Amino acid sequence: AGAVAVSPLRFFPPASPFAGTSATPQSVAMNSRGDVVVGEELRSRNGTAVTPTVRTRTGARGPWSGTIALAKPSTDTSEPQVAINARGDRIAAFRRLGRYVASRQTRTGWRLSNVGAPGPSTADVSAIAITASGRGRFVHALPDAGCTPDPDACPWTVWIYDQPTAGAEW
Repeated sequence: AGAVAVSPLRFFPPASPFAGTSATPQSVAMNSRGDVVVGEELRSRNGTAVTPTVRTRTGARGPWSGTIALAKPSTDTSEPQVAINARGDRIAAFRRLGRYVASRQTRTGWRLSNVGAPGPSTADVSAIAITASGRGRFVHALPDAGCTPDPDACPWTVWIYDQPTAGAEW
């Protein structure tokens, strides 16, 4: 058996969402058609304000979109987590002003709504998904009171939030 070949070092092309910005890529999702969504946080020059953003690509060789701001800059905003389904519906979720919010791509832009999950804490874990029909699904888990956030040491409480229909309020 021969050694596995390693591809040569590559630099990101200028149109890549990872080149030439101050963004920190946090989450990437891709479907089988090659549609992609990248969640990023853009920080202000002094680093105090964060703008949750996404960039998208349709198809394996399609051009990247520009940076799309999901909300105004804030000092209490986290990086967006992103998801995409097989037909290309995209969704992002992030913490904003002490609560979890989600933004779903629509024909006219990205629409922001409150998920309704308990307020974020330092020990919580969350994830976002989008179903085949385009409904968002948000999962939030917290260690039970008095426990350290070690999954082996204590029980966790898990909440699942589903949109009633695609693009609806949570």
